[in-house]
Amino acid sequence: MPFLPLPDETDNISFLNVSYRIRLSDDLLPNTVTSVLDIQPTFSFSRGDKYLSKTRDPETKVITDVWLERSLSIWRIDTKNMDLPRTVEDHILYLLSILEPKRGNLVSFLEKCSGSFYVEQRTIYPDAIEVSSEILGRMNKLCHFVQFFSSVMGSQEEKSSLQQKDELH
Repeated sequence: MPFLPLPDETDNISFLNVSYRIRLSDDLLPNTVTSVLDIQPTFSFSRGDKYLSKTRDPETKVITDVWLERSLSIWRIDTKNMDLPRTVEDHILYLLSILEPKRGNLVSFLEKCSGSFYVEQRTIYPDAIEVSSEILGRMNKLCHFVQFFSSVMGSQEEKSSLQQKDELH
């Protein structure tokens, strides 16, 4: 079996999203964060908001809809639907370009709330998430922690397609 070179980062990533989220204290509403930061969140909700979920009866195994109440408040901005290059650092830098100018206000929120970055990638081949220490330092100034999640989600068709593409180059 011939050796196949590893694909570059952009060929290997099938899904990429970076989000910044603030878990709000009980006395702070997402609308307040939006107003103070002058940034539209991608997603937000308040404690007590109702949402539709699913439940499964263990005896009958029937799945039904159920309305539940949110137990906490969240304000989030992410890169999921952005037209950005497919590298983790590009997605992080995009969010930093929005958030760093608002650092003073963000830091005041973080005195009462929990802020975090969440980096998620799905790859065709197993791969690590690589972020420079300079970028990690910039992220660290805006949050309490950073979470990384990487999973292999590629299908055999995707793998075969990449192998054929690599053989041509």
